[in-house]
Amino acid sequence: APPPRPCSKGASFLQFLDKSLGEAASPDRAVSLFDDEVRCPIGVHDVVGVIETAMARPREEVCGGSHGVLCMGGPERLSRMQMGAVVCGLKGYDCGERTKPSKRAALDLGFVSPLDISMDSSLLERWLGRRMKTMQQVAEQALT
Repeated sequence: APPPRPCSKGASFLQFLDKSLGEAASPDRAVSLFDDEVRCPIGVHDVVGVIETAMARPREEVCGGSHGVLCMGGPERLSRMQMGAVVCGLKGYDCGERTKPSKRAALDLGFVSPLDISMDSSLLERWLGRRMKTMQQVAEQALT
């Protein structure tokens, strides 16, 4: 299989949205975002918190606990279009002018990826004793 293409150019998707939507000041420069691909975005601070918690707990509890598989994702199932709407709302942009919905099938990614890779992280949240941050909370913390 060929190596994956460098899609992010070193930025997180949230940083990409912030920059691209800020530059899309007219409908002819609107950012195309998939409306049919669903993910559970998670903030980097939540990821670090999970890792720190796992490192602080006994190995047996982390690797052999009765909890089973712990999925690590954010608390919401969102399309990229919905993530763009969060950033538009936070920045005061007109989402209808700065974004345009697109289908993932319209773009050859060069690799196969399911449309829905959402996950239920409620078991992890119970194990941690706290909730993961929503996309709105992560965007507010990162972009304001």
